[in-house]
Amino acid sequence: MKNTLKFFGIIALIVTFGFSLIACDTLFGGNNSDQTSDENNNGNNPTPTIPGIPSGIVATAQSSSSINIKWNSVTGATSYDIYYRLSTESTSTRRFVGTSSGTSYTHSGLDWNTTYYYYLKAKNSAGESADSSYTTVSAITNQVKITGLSSKEISSGTSTRTILITWDLVPDAASYEIQVKIGSSVTWQALGTRPGTNPAYTHQGASYDKLNYRVRAISNTGIISAWSN
Repeated sequence: MKNTLKFFGIIALIVTFGFSLIACDTLFGGNNSDQTSDENNNGNNPTPTIPGIPSGIVATAQSSSSINIKWNSVTGATSYDIYYRLSTESTSTRRFVGTSSGTSYTHSGLDWNTTYYYYLKAKNSAGESADSSYTTVSAITNQVKITGLSSKEISSGTSTRTILITWDLVPDAASYEIQVKIGSSVTWQALGTRPGTNPAYTHQGASYDKLNYRVRAISNTGIISAWSN
């Protein structure tokens, strides 16, 4: 009889301890899955909204072939798409330039002395903004200047001589035009052309009069530089 009572006493103790553990978990721990669900629904991970339109856009020519574009940061934007058009194109023209995760971008490989108009879109996972206004955001690339022009006599004859004309290489030049002004004449005369990769010209049969030379470059798209001084 004593053994039987001892056995039922142990069973009762185990059952009582189990109910106590359940009560403590309910009182102090709660349901972890419910708690996590509540936290996710309390606005800790809000759904992103489409960012606003970029503003404060400024375009500045850096050289004869590049323009830097800067703008104000847009709240919620993760990147920006940059577009452009030429001054000779319709305002509906949209040429994609590139994407930037910051607030600046350098557009390179441009034509000399050419006007470029820019506009931007801000983007994130929710979508992209409307276009910024680009009717007033523009920059003109610098004019190319021929530098390092020089000439020297490399041979001479009884009545004529040969003169070598050289100048500094112009990046992106497709060709060069060379002209000469002889003696007191005010008229420039065409001498010839050279390919863009060869900044030199040999003037054969040149007279012994005073000779003045000038050179200009032409780009692959037909943009013409100013004459050298």
